[in-house]
Amino acid sequence: MGLTEILTILGIVAAAFVAYFIAKKRGYYEDLVFELVIACVPLGILGGRLGYFLEDITSPVGQKMWSVAAFFGVTGRAGLSLYGEILGAAAGAFILSLVNGRLMAKNLEKYHYRKVNFVQMFDVVLCVLPLGLSCMSLGNAAESGGFFTSVHFYAFLWYAASEALLLWLYAGKRKSFDAFITAVSLVLTGGGDIIFCGFDEGALWLAENIIKTRQLLGLVAVLAGIAIILAYIVKAAKSGKEFFILVKIDALGDGYYGYDVSQVGKEPLIAPDDKKKEVQFDEVSDGDQYWLKTQDGDADDSLDADSSDKEKSDNDNENR
Repeated sequence: MGLTEILTILGIVAAAFVAYFIAKKRGYYEDLVFELVIACVPLGILGGRLGYFLEDITSPVGQKMWSVAAFFGVTGRAGLSLYGEILGAAAGAFILSLVNGRLMAKNLEKYHYRKVNFVQMFDVVLCVLPLGLSCMSLGNAAESGGFFTSVHFYAFLWYAASEALLLWLYAGKRKSFDAFITAVSLVLTGGGDIIFCGFDEGALWLAENIIKTRQLLGLVAVLAGIAIILAYIVKAAKSGKEFFILVKIDALGDGYYGYDVSQVGKEPLIAPDDKKKEVQFDEVSDGDQYWLKTQDGDADDSLDADSSDKEKSDNDNENR
């Protein structure tokens, strides 16, 4: 395992931690990110490897000798396709949304807290995607031999800046409609591929000396992100409501298109077991507050002792 693989794994772990905090701040139930990791990471890796395999065998200069062992990474160091990873993660989030839907249909009262749809889940996933990409690019830059002169170093800066922007858009004071983060993330990651893959000698050609596979897929991602935003604008305009884009949370209301289905500004979705824990810690009865009893008892004993000493002193003075 090389430095790139190690940093990529660390990037996934860091992305999961960040996703946990931003999802909790948005009001989603605590186990959501844990479930997303279980659903999305394996399918994302599988999709990434399958995507790289397809890119390699369709490239006119592809030279990888594939086998089952090579496909699953037992031998060699075959790469992962970014867009295969995205599609695999999307499949994982979609499966989880179906599971949540089935649970709510079975017992809405018990599983109402799982009211998180596919788009909302995918927003969380793509919000932290550039964090993992920045760690991977940092590893590639370190292994390239020329750290600051490597194209991967500048890709690292791009993805790090993209992550900072996405976190501001998602967790900042100004909020936007569901799928806005997905759209912006696609534009940023796709734009990065269009720029940096042109200078990456290791990137596979789709048409030799014309365009590389990831550049074309990056262009598709950029267009998809723009299409998501334009589709929302058209729907919002037809509805007669205001655009739910970069709106201060205090100003939000039903007058903004898409606010009714968003979790922004709503009561947190908390599992019944978590609610019980909060009640146990937050609603302690006066009879159970033994520490206050002890303190009050000590204070009363101290006052009684002071009164007794004072009475004894007064009696001594009278006897004299």
